[in-house]
Amino acid sequence: MMYQFESGLPISIESLLSHQKIESDRIEFKEGWNPDPIYRSICAFANDFDNIGGGYIIIGVKEKDGEAVRPVTGLSSADIARIEKNRIMVYNCGGPDRSIRLEDLRDGTAVSGRYSNHRLGDFLKEMDLAEGRSTGLSLIHRELARNGSPRL
Repeated sequence: MMYQFESGLPISIESLLSHQKIESDRIEFKEGWNPDPIYRSICAFANDFDNIGGGYIIIGVKEKDGEAVRPVTGLSSADIARIEKNRIMVYNCGGPDRSIRLEDLRDGTAVSGRYSNHRLGDFLKEMDLAEGRSTGLSLIHRELARNGSPRL
């Protein structure tokens, strides 16, 4: 039995599958539930430095050369039950921390300890998904330098 998905997205799943209304570099197709590459895609979309609006990850769709393979096979009921058991749904449009000055961000001295969503921050710390040590910005600077990317 296949699960019928009702999307709350501002774009239809069919449009995403056929790339009709969105650039293909904002869409990731994943054939099954393999958390590691999915988490990497989530992090890549979350680090939306160009402010393009993140992206879409569509699970249950095979991909070949960046295109969805038809017919879509989807996920089994057992796969969906396993995903539902372990999921955390987060929707937070908090925006940037306005206490950070652009000069401090550029020279790598910016520190942010403010949450745009305190309940989410506390929950992520409780689940060991965030450290709460205000090391995020310095880590971003360090990684940008390590991989040869331009400074912010």
